[in-house]
Amino acid sequence: MFYEDQYHPTTENDYDDIRAKVIDDIKSIDRGYCKIFRVVPKGNGKMKLTKIEMYSSGDANSNIRDAVTGKYYCYKVGTNDENFFFKVALSTGECKCKNGSNTFYYSSPEEFYSHLHIKPDASRIEQWNEKKINYINELKQ
Repeated sequence: MFYEDQYHPTTENDYDDIRAKVIDDIKSIDRGYCKIFRVVPKGNGKMKLTKIEMYSSGDANSNIRDAVTGKYYCYKVGTNDENFFFKVALSTGECKCKNGSNTFYYSSPEEFYSHLHIKPDASRIEQWNEKKINYINELKQ
């Protein structure tokens, strides 16, 4: 039996474009998903407009969500569980999540700085690490 091969090397990029559009459409259904654009320096000294995808957490008593991956944790917003995360509120107006939230939770300040392409602030990192260690020590007692 004869089967015609539909693959053609000149149309491969078309499939990639369609696949990317479908993935974007699926992400846009997610109420906590949003994307922002930042100008980021490249290695050669030039600047590049870069898309940054983010996931916000909902209102009080909803599950905390990882800002980078979108994974939900068993920890709750508005409780002491927040002390395990680096909490950020983007109040620049560029975040248009359908759930109305602009609050993002990162596992560490370093992850936040890396995700948003921001130069790290060593004092803030140290301050947050101390806060987290103190909270963990309180829980152990």
